[in-house]
Amino acid sequence: MQMVIAPALPADGGTYTASGEVQRVFDTNGLGVLLPVPFSRIDGRTFRLKNGSPYGKVYAEIATTAYD
Repeated sequence: MQMVIAPALPADGGTYTASGEVQRVFDTNGLGVLLPVPFSRIDGRTFRLKNGSPYGKVYAEIATTAYD
């Protein structure tokens, strides 16, 4: 299993959806640096930011299966 950081897509009601099982969530600051942010998990791929609106773009670290 590999971990990758991918953009999260906004969904209904202030939630976000990732393309895999969410491990950690990041927001970008004004310089585009990824900073970890607190989140609450709704299910494996859906989450909500605990601090409300993001400053920049939201990304999720997801678990993927890598094939060589």
